[in-house]
Amino acid sequence: MMGHIRNAMNDYIVLSHTSALWYHRLAAAGILSPANSSGGFEPAGASAGSRAISQSGVDKYFTSVSTADLAARDIYVKAEVEGLIREFRPKDPMEVLAYVADHPHTIELPRPLELLVGEADRRVSRDGVVSHLMTGPCPAGAIMRTSDRLGVASPELVVFQLAPVLEDVHLVAALIMELAGKYALLPPGLISVARYLRDGKAPFDKGRLLGDGYVDAVPMSAVENIAAYLEETPHLAGAKVVRRALSICGNGSESPFETAVDVSLQLPQCHGGAGVGKGKVNESIVFSDVERKIAIAGWARADLLFTAKDGRRIDIEPGGAFGHATKRGMDRDRRRRHALEHAKIEVIDVTWDEFSHEETWDALCRRINYHLGKSPRKRSAKAMAKWRRVHDDFCSFDCLRVFPPSEWRR
Repeated sequence: MMGHIRNAMNDYIVLSHTSALWYHRLAAAGILSPANSSGGFEPAGASAGSRAISQSGVDKYFTSVSTADLAARDIYVKAEVEGLIREFRPKDPMEVLAYVADHPHTIELPRPLELLVGEADRRVSRDGVVSHLMTGPCPAGAIMRTSDRLGVASPELVVFQLAPVLEDVHLVAALIMELAGKYALLPPGLISVARYLRDGKAPFDKGRLLGDGYVDAVPMSAVENIAAYLEETPHLAGAKVVRRALSICGNGSESPFETAVDVSLQLPQCHGGAGVGKGKVNESIVFSDVERKIAIAGWARADLLFTAKDGRRIDIEPGGAFGHATKRGMDRDRRRRHALEHAKIEVIDVTWDEFSHEETWDALCRRINYHLGKSPRKRSAKAMAKWRRVHDDFCSFDCLRVFPPSEWRR
């Protein structure tokens, strides 16, 4: 076995931390090939040496993502598109999107390249590469395989790797919600215009490219998977904050905004949240015959359902950040709301404007607490600082797209 590990020709590299996270995000979005959970690697044989990196072909993944492949998924480099609009001043800015697709180039994904090694003498520190040492037991499936010479830390392991970096409960919870959700964040500078195009709208406003910093994607993990990993490896750094974060997480979030609202409401006041208590994310509500006629559907999903001690139920519905739903979609949402209200579930909408305005969001949180029969404590100066930190983080477009957190808190 030692001969196999020490044979440079058999060396492989394992992406970890932020590099692993970006791999899983782009694989979930269909840009990279998904990793295989069976036949994974062990940390002991992993290397961070130049030869191993070259043989792994990792540069092909992290420096040769084509803008044509991105454009095929309605993803663009925001600064590039806006620069072309300023340069050419086309009558129809949609021509610029076509131009980008027809003139592809490659872009580099976020650096540094973070790698996992299992032996101290295999660690490497140089420009563009950071290696992390992992010793001790490694749960089955913790390192996944993408090719014969390239592995990647599983989404569950990534949570524990990044928990000490993120430090705060709300950020770790937001990461878990994304991994267990139906979206994936895009690297800094990239923007998805899919929602605008889907609604038949041009994604432009006076030369600015409009869109989202995320794409619809398949879930990368599940809350239950991360909880099981925690129980198997409670010794890992970050386990304490991961345990706290898991207590307010659920599966199926559909956007960063939905995650921000859900985490902010359920987060205890001592960690900067509203302290509303534990809700149920994407809870299925089965309709009665009358409600089926109203909704023209047999059931609906409540985004975040709270149940008061007296049995009253409240559904919190985070709305779209840009408010460009079609009339058909708005009509469907209205019928769904009426059906939920007929089922004695109060529906409270939260728009991006309401969330991003600190005083308005604070008032909404108090209203939700009062509806549930709770009287939130008056915040001390220290508690208010934590509240603002959580709110500012979630209002940042770069939250969890740029690392470390200090970069988006400036």
